[in-house]
Amino acid sequence: QPYTKGSDFEFVPYFALTTLKEKVKQHPEDPLYKLLLHKMYLDAFEINNAERVLKPLLEKAPENYLYLLSMNLLYGKAENETLQNKYYDLLTKHYPKDRDILANDISKYQKEKNKTKVKELIDEYLKRYSTPYIELVYQILVDKLDENYEAAIRKINKLYAKYPYDYYAVAAKYEITSAVYNNPQAARVVLRDFLKKNFNYSIASELANNYVENGLPRKAINLYEEIAELLDYSMYPYTNISNIYARQSDYDEAIAVAKKIIANRPYDHETLASLGFFYMQKEDKKKALHYYEKALSYYPFDAETNDKIRELKGLSTSLELVENLKPEDIIAAYEKDFTPSLKKPYDIVLDEKTTILFKSKATAKVQHYILKLNTEQALKDWQRWNIGRTSGMKLTINEAKNIKTNGNTIDAERHGAEVVFTNLEVGDYIYLYYTEQQRSGGKSDLFVSDHFSLNSYYPIYRKRYTVLSEKGLDLVYETINTDMKPEQSEVEGFVKYQWKVLNPELLEDEPNSPSFSDIAQRIHISLGNSWYDIAEWYNDLSGHQARADYTIEQINKELFEGKNYSDEEKAKVIYDFVCKTIQYSSIDFRQSSYIPQKAADVYHSRLGDCKDISTLYAAIARKAGLNADLVLINTRNNGQKDVLLPSLNFN
Repeated sequence: QPYTKGSDFEFVPYFALTTLKEKVKQHPEDPLYKLLLHKMYLDAFEINNAERVLKPLLEKAPENYLYLLSMNLLYGKAENETLQNKYYDLLTKHYPKDRDILANDISKYQKEKNKTKVKELIDEYLKRYSTPYIELVYQILVDKLDENYEAAIRKINKLYAKYPYDYYAVAAKYEITSAVYNNPQAARVVLRDFLKKNFNYSIASELANNYVENGLPRKAINLYEEIAELLDYSMYPYTNISNIYARQSDYDEAIAVAKKIIANRPYDHETLASLGFFYMQKEDKKKALHYYEKALSYYPFDAETNDKIRELKGLSTSLELVENLKPEDIIAAYEKDFTPSLKKPYDIVLDEKTTILFKSKATAKVQHYILKLNTEQALKDWQRWNIGRTSGMKLTINEAKNIKTNGNTIDAERHGAEVVFTNLEVGDYIYLYYTEQQRSGGKSDLFVSDHFSLNSYYPIYRKRYTVLSEKGLDLVYETINTDMKPEQSEVEGFVKYQWKVLNPELLEDEPNSPSFSDIAQRIHISLGNSWYDIAEWYNDLSGHQARADYTIEQINKELFEGKNYSDEEKAKVIYDFVCKTIQYSSIDFRQSSYIPQKAADVYHSRLGDCKDISTLYAAIARKAGLNADLVLINTRNNGQKDVLLPSLNFN
């Protein structure tokens, strides 16, 4: 039935906040009530209000330990690493011998394997804060650093004998019993004894893993059932139980437990997909299809789930519809039919890409490359090939090999997303074949787009671009510098579009020529996205980061308090302030593709890329009463024709 919105409601504030606000009014000079009020704001995750209360206290007493520690914790909760580090550094400066600071320094130098510094800091720590327990723990650490493992083991046994219910002692004893003594049964006793009088999820999970690895699945299940009773809000124990049953091929029990999870968490797409798999194993196709389709309805970004559904409907998987290639045949045809018009370091014998688009908007890609290496420089340039990992995609390198002129092959070495071709010689070919299947995604993944170039600055024998678009999708395509139309056909529920060229025109790499995207023969595809949809998405994504907080309020106060500027003057003042204050920086681990940093974080770090700097400007401008919005643009160096169809290919 339709949901009826209520209109008769009253906001009830957190009682502790109300009481403490009153106390602060009654005792404005007493810092205790202000400290407590800031903590209540933190508990309520009202970071800005907590900052408003705490900052003036610190300004009055800038070296106060409690205030500095509170600021450090506040910015930790706010996930503002710049300011958290700033206040931690101030704590370190004023209180270098504080217990937590010494302990953190010991951990830091331990990771750096700086034995001298670790021992020096441990001595300092034990002079000030020694207890029998901590002394023994640090002695073990020193023995490990000195690689005196026999002494470390003796001390671990001593530590465990004295503190059998301490987490560190139990974990260390378990490790040496299972790994050094190779006695999984005795190791289990260590964990079981701890759990008789204590509970720790990590230890309980490790015991369950020990049971499973040593052929005792029933005991693991019993243990997870006990955990489930203790943690009745958590579904993870049931997920583990279901998986254990599945590993034993007891799919009826696995299904029963998985259904318990769905009763509590009906949107759990992973468990729904597991149910689909369990029913597939039982050859109940109808129920398997039901659960896979339900999983896809909650989480559309999984290409493998789409393929499972196709299998259950008696169709080929999407990857099975991609044409198989024999690199030897293509190389033979190249050698017979192709003469490059210009000598270059390498020839592109084959560049073939297949893009697969499902109705759910999940995607997959199949890529084949064959290059012929003509010079020593080409050997250096192509001996290492980094495919790169696309976020949310599962990468599978199907083949990677060096093909000699006599037909012999040498498999490339593989390291994650990187391949290394060995024993390369001038005249060799390299062949790379990989697939990417989407496993996860978000709202931006609904804006599906792709492009492919049909020619290059290097000689090309064969290029082919195929799009398999599931029926029901609104595929839109445009071409640049070519009027080539795709061959179009239908295959098992997909519409197949294919563009192919042999020996296309070679592009000239001239000084000051237009961008590659402007002069190449290119194909652009999308699924009917509109610029309005993309703008709405980005406004929603970036708007939160440009909200005014305590920092932005203080900046506005500094820039505009007591001044009577026009809107244009305000805009110029903000522009000058941002340009003078923030340095442009684009560092992978700090900047994400689309999401700007929070405006205050940009200000405090004094670093940001274009979207970060724009977000800071917009936040200050909005607080100053100006109408400011972020605008997506593509800069001139990307070319005039880089974005033909609405997509996320802006920079």
